[in-house]
This record gives sequence, C-alpha cells and structure tokens, in this order.
Amino acid sequence: MVIRLIHSYDTDFKKVMDIRSEVFISEQGVPAEEEFDSYDERHDTVYCLVYDEVPCATARLIFKDGGYKIGRVATLKEHRRKGLGAAAVSALCEEAFKKGAPYISLEAQLHAIPFYESLGFEVVSDEVFLDAGIEHKLMRKYYG
Repeated sequence: MVIRLIHSYDTDFKKVMDIRSEVFISEQGVPAEEEFDSYDERHDTVYCLVYDEVPCATARLIFKDGGYKIGRVATLKEHRRKGLGAAAVSALCEEAFKKGAPYISLEAQLHAIPFYESLGFEVVSDEVFLDAGIEHKLMRKYYG
C-alpha cells in the first residue's frame, strides 16, 4: 500500500476524480453536480490517494467554517475490506492535527458509522440529514 497526499493541481488528481465517479456516481447514484463542488477547485484542499498496485481509494480534507472536515471517502468495490479507506482517513486526520485542528468533522452515511467509530470518530448529533438523497449523521474525532 502506498499513500500519497496530493492537491487538485497534481497530475494524479484525475485518479481521485475517477474513483469518486465510480463509487458515488456510478455505484450510489449521486448526481455529478452534487459530487463535484467548489472545494475540488481550491488549492488548499488536500486529497489522499491510496494505491494497492493501482489507485483504488481516496478521501479529501477541506477547511470549512473554521474547522477541518473529511469527506468523499471512497474505495473501489474490488479493493474494499483491505484497510485502504481507513488508511486514507487516518492520513488526513494526521494532516489536520498537524495543522492544529482540535477536532475533525465528517458526515457519515448511516451504514458507514461503525467504520468511522473504529477510527476514533463519534456521532455528535442524533439528527439524520440527507446529502445527495442519502441519510447521514455528523461525526467528530478529537485530537489526542
């Protein structure tokens, strides 16, 4: 496994977008206009790209509303259950904490809550909300 932190101006950025397209648009039916947003154009957004011989998992770290948020965590179907998504999230957590974040937020699809809990995140609200028509809950991981 190789883990790389990249930005939208790096040559490997297309691989990030290809993985997200496969997982969110093709597999989950998220409209492209909801999957890709202005954070993908910002130079301060950090992406993690994980290779298992080929690029197969990604996640992004954005700075929003005065805090850091992880999102767009995606692993190609044939590469799941190998710890690649966990590696991407962990690498971005480390990056955010290096930047001084007291905590990191994310919006978890309900089925993924146990995955994020295994990485130290906790649900911070019982409220369920829709993002791209998919139910989510807000989660956070605190430094330390």
